[in-house]
Amino acid sequence: MKKMYVYIVLAAQFIICDNTADAQTLTNKTTNNILSEIVSVLKNNTAFLYTYTRETKYHADNYYHKRTASFYMQRYEPGIIPLRYQAKEQDMHTIFNGKQIFSIDQKKRTIDSSTVTSSDIKSNSHLYHSFAMLAECLPIVIADEGFSKTVSDTLIDGRDYWKISFEKSNSYFSTYSGLESIDPKYNLRRPYELIADKKTYLPKLFIARFVRGNDDRDFIKMEYEKIQVQPQDLSVKTWSYASYTSKYKPFKPELKKEEIKIGQYFPGFLLPEYKPESDTKIAYTKYKGKTVLIEFWFKSCGPCMEAMPQYKELQSSFPANSFQLITINVEDKKEDIAFFYKKYQPLYPMLYNGAKMFKELGFSACPTALLINGEGIIVKKYAGFNIEKLKKDIASLLK
Repeated sequence: MKKMYVYIVLAAQFIICDNTADAQTLTNKTTNNILSEIVSVLKNNTAFLYTYTRETKYHADNYYHKRTASFYMQRYEPGIIPLRYQAKEQDMHTIFNGKQIFSIDQKKRTIDSSTVTSSDIKSNSHLYHSFAMLAECLPIVIADEGFSKTVSDTLIDGRDYWKISFEKSNSYFSTYSGLESIDPKYNLRRPYELIADKKTYLPKLFIARFVRGNDDRDFIKMEYEKIQVQPQDLSVKTWSYASYTSKYKPFKPELKKEEIKIGQYFPGFLLPEYKPESDTKIAYTKYKGKTVLIEFWFKSCGPCMEAMPQYKELQSSFPANSFQLITINVEDKKEDIAFFYKKYQPLYPMLYNGAKMFKELGFSACPTALLINGEGIIVKKYAGFNIEKLKKDIASLLK
């Protein structure tokens, strides 16, 4: 009966109001009171220890990722932001001590460190959807009248929770603090749901949804478990880089090859091409004499996913006997290539197993592209994707 009673009370607030605006005011007031209690718990306690599980799902890009870590955070005023943290995953231990961040690879027995700026740490993935982020961002929701806010109650494993939903048009939360704007051209909504315990006001779930038109399947879901408020302080030594140097050797990054230069001959390739009916390799020599654009990509690269729907337009903008677009995947499985082949029905070859070639060319980020003339000489390199610039450059070569 308790759950039904809460819904009746909320419904009554709407019934007694003279108009929708008044009803919204009361709903916002109720929601703001609950959010204020949550913020109070998050800000009035100096430390938390919990296990988080973050699930990310993008259906359109065939992307799913799950990450679990034990996360200790503590208020720490001398730092570049007012906290420090330690995160332990299966093989990695990441420590931010207020000024320096270092990562310990338990498997390889290495340690890597760097001094970070405020901007660096605010974009750190361990802080994304953390208690620290909620403590920074929920006051914005409370104060900003541009947010639509509703509250209801729900049950999880027989325990009572608040379910708070909020959203602001063309806006989303940054990794650690503040609001960012969404370009209206993306037709994207970013509604949020926060599930919090009614007794302790501690967060249980935080869900960020990505709604494109009527498609609301994409999400990032954060679940907080084994929460300890004011846990025992960690040893002072655990925050010091010097404490780990006797057990771990310094991490040495793989030597990066010098990036191939404009004016050099493209060295070519022999890579498998995805086609549903066959599994054959093709060589660059097949396109001798043509202007060729090679686009490197992988599925968890956001800008790559934005570019991919435009590839077919780019290929069809020029005669097939003089221009060829070739896409090369640098890390995903054949099954992933099949997904995108089926989705886009390309007019160009989709090659894969391109990781070794990508490194040999000296590249490390996507989307990256090379424009090669009919003699096999690289005439342009691109970081990112701008279809209008590409069309202009290709057209100038085909004159």
